[in-house]
Amino acid sequence: MADNTATISRTKVSPLSNTEHITAFNKKFTIDYTTLNAVTGATGATDTVSITLGALPAKWIVDKAAINVTTAFVNGTGTMTLAIGTTSSVTAFFSATSLTTAGLYTAANGLNSVTTPADSKGTATRNMLATITATGVAPVSATAGSVDIYLSVVDQTKLG
Repeated sequence: MADNTATISRTKVSPLSNTEHITAFNKKFTIDYTTLNAVTGATGATDTVSITLGALPAKWIVDKAAINVTTAFVNGTGTMTLAIGTTSSVTAFFSATSLTTAGLYTAANGLNSVTTPADSKGTATRNMLATITATGVAPVSATAGSVDIYLSVVDQTKLG
């Protein structure tokens, strides 16, 4: 199993619509199969791809997380999962969830929560990561798929 890295393109980070803001999310990232296809080293049947989503502020809390698999990832007979977290806890915001079935998924504790609250805050900046794990197929073999990641990131220095 090899871990491969990538950084999300700025074109895949977008401002949220008013409807999305109502749910209290303030960050949206889109990852599609072409992001995986571009990671040339991700050719093993148990490889992972760790995609850097961006940096967190110096004092931060991530208090909400959701993913929306808008198009199921297609890759032959294998499966792929997605976990969301940081460089120190890759599942802090969202546990590994299948990308092979379209749908909206919330953290285990519900829409107003993250997977591991203790790891979802910090006093030093670190990168947010989306970790895609392939089982039985290489990540670069995906021929379709798209997922939107929604996070609520709070910069504690901006709080009174």
